[in-house]
Amino acid sequence: MTHSSDPADVAVRDLDLTVAEDGAALEDPNRDAADVTISVTVLEGRRRQIQAVIEIPCPRETLWRVLSDYENLATFIPNLVESSIVGQEEGCTLVRQVGRQQFLLLKFAAAVTLKIRESYPHTLAFEMIKGDFLEFAGTWELTPLPTGTQLTYSLTIHPPRHMPLQVVERCLKHDLAANLRAVRDYTLNFSA
Repeated sequence: MTHSSDPADVAVRDLDLTVAEDGAALEDPNRDAADVTISVTVLEGRRRQIQAVIEIPCPRETLWRVLSDYENLATFIPNLVESSIVGQEEGCTLVRQVGRQQFLLLKFAAAVTLKIRESYPHTLAFEMIKGDFLEFAGTWELTPLPTGTQLTYSLTIHPPRHMPLQVVERCLKHDLAANLRAVRDYTLNFSA
């Protein structure tokens, strides 16, 4: 596992994030009922579990095609500057992704190589096998609804000490909402 050690690559964002100190998940009080719901659970130490949910009015097979097109994800997901397949291992796809943000003159960048196990058309489970975090693992879950598909993104993350925890939490919360909206918008245009 490699870790970036340049603290100048960390951006500070002025975003609101409410996190329960006792490990309970808190819902985003500002969410729109028709939009993204985000919850953050404090785990031991610097570990966090973040979940984001959105409903997308399309069949899950269409949404699956969008999410599993790994080479194309960086074309429509904000702040994802690279997503490329780098191999196969034990029936899983290995994908390298690089995310980048900038706020004023500070930059935050992180790279991961993910091992993705597909369970069509229900779940894309991923775990970091190399990257800038101590832990980065989760799932994309696609649940059929009468009006489309519920997309749930769950992530357990453990940033290294040189990444300020509050900055990472705030960026992830903000970016997950934007990312799920981008997936929704792209999927609706993809299926049109």
